[in-house]
Amino acid sequence: AAYDYMRGPEAARTHSVTDDTNTEPTETVQEAINRLQHYWDKIWDHADDPDDHDAQRDTVLAELEQQQPQDWPDLKTGDYEAAAAAQAGKAGGIDGWTGDDLANLPAQAWP
Repeated sequence: AAYDYMRGPEAARTHSVTDDTNTEPTETVQEAINRLQHYWDKIWDHADDPDDHDAQRDTVLAELEQQQPQDWPDLKTGDYEAAAAAQAGKAGGIDGWTGDDLANLPAQAWP
């Protein structure tokens, strides 16, 4: 649906980009590209500091300790089959399975 919308005549196409450091939106396509590249450079080109990894691990572990255990209902075979059937006609995922592939699995495939 999103693909069809973006290809449709009513789709708004813009090169206006904002972020948390620049309050003014970009005015040209090149400015937008530069701002996006700068944003992703901060994420992917950071220094690999082992101390930073330790601090991040400690933060995640502390947050996990504060969470309450979740009570999940047991899934039944019918739940798996219904979820798979609902995928019929949907696009495939990165694993290569399409929605039709999942919907057409036999009942014996589910626990």
